[in-house]
Amino acid sequence: MKINNIKPYIGRNILNAKGWKTRRKIVVIESDDWGSIRIPSKESIETLKRKGFKVDRCPYMQNDSIESDEDLESLFCCLENRKKKPVITANFLTANPDFDKIRESNFQKYYNETLDDTLKKYTGRENVKKLWQEGIDNKIFIPQLHGREHLNIDAWMHDLQKGNKETLEAFKLNIFGVSANIVTESRDSYQAAFGISKGGYSYSYKNILSEAYNQFHKLFGFASKTFIAPNYTWDEEIENYLAELGVTHIQGVSAQRVPNHSKDSLIIKRNYLGKTNQSGQKYLIRNVVFEPFSNATKDWVGLSLKEIENSFFWNKPAIISIHRVNFIGSINANNRKLNLALFNELLDEIEKRWPEVEYLSSNELAKLI
Repeated sequence: MKINNIKPYIGRNILNAKGWKTRRKIVVIESDDWGSIRIPSKESIETLKRKGFKVDRCPYMQNDSIESDEDLESLFCCLENRKKKPVITANFLTANPDFDKIRESNFQKYYNETLDDTLKKYTGRENVKKLWQEGIDNKIFIPQLHGREHLNIDAWMHDLQKGNKETLEAFKLNIFGVSANIVTESRDSYQAAFGISKGGYSYSYKNILSEAYNQFHKLFGFASKTFIAPNYTWDEEIENYLAELGVTHIQGVSAQRVPNHSKDSLIIKRNYLGKTNQSGQKYLIRNVVFEPFSNATKDWVGLSLKEIENSFFWNKPAIISIHRVNFIGSINANNRKLNLALFNELLDEIEKRWPEVEYLSSNELAKLI
């Protein structure tokens, strides 16, 4: 084994050695960010570039947008055409910032809008809600809760109020999700909704989670039993609120980022599959990464198969991370086309190597655990 392959090999084994086990060959596909806006259009990207934003540094900024009819139809076609139908656990945000109202308040108050209102603002999204329901009915697209907004309201409102030039320029384009690595002024990510709060804008995590939970139920007609925090960043307080609402399992990766608000820093907490927290909830831990949008030069199919093989060696379900952006083509059609082809190739290889494979959603795995 090459030296540069040793560290990932050891890491995979450490990750999978501990926790809940099963001899069943289970694959769970978890996909984050559904419902959230990121970039409104290709024209928005070009405007950001002209204003000096280093957009090329961030694949999310180049490709991600709220899902369109065509995005969902293409994904569902891929899934429906298979003999064994995979299921996507689609982790949803239930609201987005209302830019018009925030602007009218002169950035003094935060407002949001429902997904119904967001979808009305974008062309090509007329059938998105209908398609979500079709995916649910066909058991290939199972929503779970990701939060209300993919946004640290405190940090964002603070920078808008103090007149951060780059944040304001993005705001003019109805963009909040500007990555920290493409701007000139040093700041933390706006994407970690439950991350460090230091701007002083007053809001309640408990209210946010309660609204998100109820909005989710209204949208889909059932309650979410699992939750995944934006940017894998949350603390015990968030878990306590979720437990009160009825969330029984927390999706995530092994390295949980816990905000230390007093020191403006993050503490890494290690979790494993089936570990129980202080609220009686159990963790679902992703052990496979399939994110071809992020680097086209990687052998994503080969790398993911190695991780799946290691998962099964340790009698663990293979829980795959594949963010929504991989399936989005409204900004860059090739992004969706190429990534769907690779996804299909991965599924072909999984079923060839493990014909007894079972596809479960996250809430189904939660019941099993």
